Order: sequence, then C-alpha cells, then structure tokens
Amino acid sequence: MTVFPQDHLRTLASIRERCNQVYEKSKRGELTCFDVDESALPAIVDHVASTTTRRYPQLDKILPHSRLRHFNPTQINELKASWEEKGVDAVEQSRRLIDLVIVSVLVDAGAGQKWKYKTGSGEIIGRSEGLAIASYDMFLNGYFSSSRDLPDRVDGKNVRNLITNAV
Repeated sequence: MTVFPQDHLRTLASIRERCNQVYEKSKRGELTCFDVDESALPAIVDHVASTTTRRYPQLDKILPHSRLRHFNPTQINELKASWEEKGVDAVEQSRRLIDLVIVSVLVDAGAGQKWKYKTGSGEIIGRSEGLAIASYDMFLNGYFSSSRDLPDRVDGKNVRNLITNAV
C-alpha cells in the first residue's frame, strides 16, 4: 500500500505535530502573524466555560456545529443528484461541495450579529444559518463561477471579481 504525504498530513497525529511546532515557535517569539499570551489562558477558559454553560446548561445537548450542517440536507442531496444526472463524477462533486463550504465560510467572515438574509420565499434568516442559505443561493446562481455553463462551482476568477455592497 502506497502512503502519500497528504495522507499523513490528514492524520490527527500530523495535525497535533504541526500545532505543536507553531506553539513552540510562539514560545520562542518566532511567529510573525500573532503571539500567544499564556497568562490570558485561564481567563479565556473561564469565559468559554461560562458562556457555554449559560447557553447550554446540559452539555450533552450541544449539537455538533459545522458550516456543512447549516445547509439544508435535502437541498444538498438534490444538488448531488442533479450532478449525478449530469455525469459529474464523485471526486468533482466532492470538490464542488468543499468549494461551497469554503466560500460560505469566507462570506460569513466578519458579517456580524445583525446580518440577515431574505430568502426567495421572503423568510428572513440571520447569523450563520442565513449566510449558509445566501451563499448556497449565490452558488446555484453562478456568483462564484466564471462559466455560465457551470454555475454551481467556485473558481478564483469570479470570486476575485465579486463585489459586495454593504446595505
């Protein structure tokens, strides 16, 4: 069995190894983008614990959270079925889903608590759920693709040219 470098980089051991390398560099003051202030860790832990237990008194009731879970599963299944009908292979389908999730996270960055999206049916949805729906709609309508023939994909050219207007 051939082991490729990218296979190792996807392992938990490799991720922990890389995180430890960054942490060690931070202790030596060798990072250029940020510093680690370990004296702030107790206050951060207290804040996170307090916020979490205030919002979720029963910790075992916290739902798993991810961008992909913000998308409607029925819509994602319909999207995948439409790709299968068009002959899009499984690898390309995976690429497109990953692109959708990544561009959705980028759309979400810095949107703030007050941001809301009005769906085609007139429903107003805020926060990450609304941003997921907005980015999904944009994805389907070709906002992230430079090809009219392939609207439901993401490419760098159109993302670079995308202009947003604050309302």
